[in-house]
Amino acid sequence: MGKHKKFLKSEKAKVKLKGNKLKDHQNVTKTDFKVRKIIIPEQLKNVQQLDSGERKKHNIRDCLTRLGNSASAEAISNLKEIILYQPEDFQKHLEAIIKTVSNLSLSIEKNDRKECFKIMDLVFSQINEINLKPFFPILTKYLTCAMTHIKSAIQEDSLLMLDLLLKHAPKFVAFEKDNILKPYLDLVSKTRTDNTSERTLSMQMGNKITNIKWRKSVLERLILFLKCINNQRINNNAGTKKNTIEDIIAQDSSKSNNFLGNPFVNLTTVSNVSLSMIENNSKKVTAEYDNDINEKTMDKYIHTIMPLMFEIWIELVGTDKNASASIITQENALILKSIMDIIIELFSMIESQNALKLQFLKKYQDNFDKHLITHFPYLQTGINSNKKVAVDSGGDKCIYQNLSIAILFFNFGTKNHSRFGKCKEKIFKFVEENIEGWRAKDQEFNSLMKKLIRTVFSLETRKTFPNECNNTFNVLIKKCNVDQSTYDPKMALVCEIIQNSGNSKKDSIYDNLLTKMIEAIANMEHVPIHLIKTISIIAKTGNQILYEALEKNAICILNNLQNKLKITGTLTDDQEQWKMEIINLFYWINNKEILQDILSHTSVNKGILFVKLDELIRMKLQI
Repeated sequence: MGKHKKFLKSEKAKVKLKGNKLKDHQNVTKTDFKVRKIIIPEQLKNVQQLDSGERKKHNIRDCLTRLGNSASAEAISNLKEIILYQPEDFQKHLEAIIKTVSNLSLSIEKNDRKECFKIMDLVFSQINEINLKPFFPILTKYLTCAMTHIKSAIQEDSLLMLDLLLKHAPKFVAFEKDNILKPYLDLVSKTRTDNTSERTLSMQMGNKITNIKWRKSVLERLILFLKCINNQRINNNAGTKKNTIEDIIAQDSSKSNNFLGNPFVNLTTVSNVSLSMIENNSKKVTAEYDNDINEKTMDKYIHTIMPLMFEIWIELVGTDKNASASIITQENALILKSIMDIIIELFSMIESQNALKLQFLKKYQDNFDKHLITHFPYLQTGINSNKKVAVDSGGDKCIYQNLSIAILFFNFGTKNHSRFGKCKEKIFKFVEENIEGWRAKDQEFNSLMKKLIRTVFSLETRKTFPNECNNTFNVLIKKCNVDQSTYDPKMALVCEIIQNSGNSKKDSIYDNLLTKMIEAIANMEHVPIHLIKTISIIAKTGNQILYEALEKNAICILNNLQNKLKITGTLTDDQEQWKMEIINLFYWINNKEILQDILSHTSVNKGILFVKLDELIRMKLQI
């Protein structure tokens, strides 16, 4: 014990400082010494830039191999460089890139998944949608695997992958609708315990998202998904050509100089894609190109989604029947807008299928009446100072939401007038107020308002609410701008209504407008094509007011045809054809004095239009 203490004492003596302590002014570090910066020449060079000005070329196989190990950060950076600046390698290895990157969507590392979606966005933005066709089944499989993954974080991030596909490949999302929609609904909702056929929205995922934010996010994706399906249905009904793999290759080859992607990338064909991919997927994808939405599938979508929409709304506002229930918060207004957009999209899909339409209107009339129409029109309180949010939510009058509800009201009302007739006064009042305050510059308002006006003046609605429709049409006519130097959607709608009405010469609901229409052709420089079509249709019904207006303005119309008249809404090559349609209107003039004046006018004018008019007048006068 004594020896140990002696040893410690001797060791301490070795390191003990000798001498006295420095004084305070001397106990400072000297900083007046001179130094030189250490400069490594390689640091001044851009790692990706060579001396010749060319970018460093990366080995794509190395990048793809290292994506799955600890060096993935550098591999991801290099892969982005390849996609942007090495188009030849990118084209040759497109299949491997998509497979490897898609696999990262299932990685347990959050950063890997985050980078995976960034690379996907970059890849999809560099190629045309049609070039994704052979790979879409692969992308769909990884998406559904991510949606049904055991880890909630991967499930949550799978929605980001769905966003990318909706953004860059909406057509193919529509083709894979059956494979995507069910796992998506399973992800964001759960089956009710009391009724296994209905669902309720999951509150959130991972306790990270507030309820309102989560609902809005889920509903917005569902809107985009349904729009993809609806657009594909419209294209199919319009007789859009269905392409095969061979068609795609031929079409893309012929358009190689018109590629709109990155200027460094020239992905013009899928001929560089491995043949195995095309052979394995061409039959499946081409078959899905031909698939339309059959009644059974559509009924399944409606049966799944509609109860969920009402469930979400009831959960937010309850079943309060007081008048105050019409006043909702801005958050609830945003949710209501999303719900109505979804219902409108679903209804648009079945509007032309009578059996499904009747089934829809019968099945959901109770819910629509109790939970939506009862508190119509909705108003908004507590509007956010953020202008964009305020506009998206429909403003203080919830204009978008109320327009959508009004559209559905007329469809429900025509099938059950006894139930919905009690609400007709406030609905028609709302329609007329919005005609008076038409927002010409609001694109969404215009789209909904046009749909509403067409519904109001459909044959079924006019039969169910004849007096109200006539009054509303008079309001619409008064607000029309016949001076078509600027486009007026109200005037276009009036013309469309008249063309589709099939009214006889005894009906005079639009007589007040006819004189203005003829005067527009006589005096205005720009006349829309729908105005000429409408006048031609009315002329064939024997309308005397139209004939009188023609006789009064005949010479002015001829002068306008000769000098400045331009037909808007048609191609330049079709101008003469539509001017000839105006010439044909003179056939309905029977006053011989006016016909003589027209004949004298045509004799001093040259041109094929006036030659045809001269022949027409001589035939009328039997000269």
